[in-house]
Amino acid sequence: MTIEVTASSAGTVRLGDLEVPRLGFGAMRLPGPGVWGPPDDRDEAIRTVRHAVDLGVRVIDSAWYYGRDVANEVIAAAIRPYPDDLVLVTKLGGARTDDGGWFNGITPNGLRAGCERDLRVLGVETVPVVHLRWMDGAPISFDEALDVMVDLRTEGKIGRIGLSNVTADQLTTALSRTPIVSVSNLFGPAEQGDAATLDLCAAHGIAYLPFFPLAAGRVARRTTRCGPSRTSTTRPPPRSRSHGCSTGRRPCCPFPAPRRWPTSRRTSPPARCAWTTTT
Repeated sequence: MTIEVTASSAGTVRLGDLEVPRLGFGAMRLPGPGVWGPPDDRDEAIRTVRHAVDLGVRVIDSAWYYGRDVANEVIAAAIRPYPDDLVLVTKLGGARTDDGGWFNGITPNGLRAGCERDLRVLGVETVPVVHLRWMDGAPISFDEALDVMVDLRTEGKIGRIGLSNVTADQLTTALSRTPIVSVSNLFGPAEQGDAATLDLCAAHGIAYLPFFPLAAGRVARRTTRCGPSRTSTTRPPPRSRSHGCSTGRRPCCPFPAPRRWPTSRRTSPPARCAWTTTT
């Protein structure tokens, strides 16, 4: 008996007025090592994106600073013109040096320039959802950064505002000023310190999108009963991380996500719209 599993098999989640499959695709690992430069096999990267869409993925999470521009270029080459129901999600706030280093890009000009790069390389007039990726030490305040995001939405360059790497207090501040459709914070079996933000999202009907749910592959690389994991940091494993591997018995990988979600939580497992690549 063959069971067909698609992105819709995990159910759906709402990003504001958009209803999308709960399982999405994260593009951070499309570029080369260190999230920098072209992938070792560009054709394979393009095939991966197309296969994700063929499996029903309708949310693709990317950012101009993945590569720089590499992830967006691969996405556009793979599936542009985009399916009508595809939701592109990007992030603003990070930035890269010419040698591949990372730095805080949260300035009015930096946020605007990043948005323009996403629009140009992806080949769209509006990015449906854009996260403000907060980092401490920014030269402007959180409120000032949020001002830029609201202005970009008013100008039609972004459709909906999300937040990333924020506290519950920052989310509360943002909600007092503008609708927020999603929050992407660090959360997973090895890191569950963001319960306050998760609960606040649940109370307001905001999609919670945990990043690094498997600790950049470290959780999946632990030895299991079926031997050392074959998961690498550059290629997806042979089976979906959300269901674990199979040896003919019950799943036995260290993190079958639905089984490990804390039973004391008042909400269902959070939507993860960037789970296909190693994060």
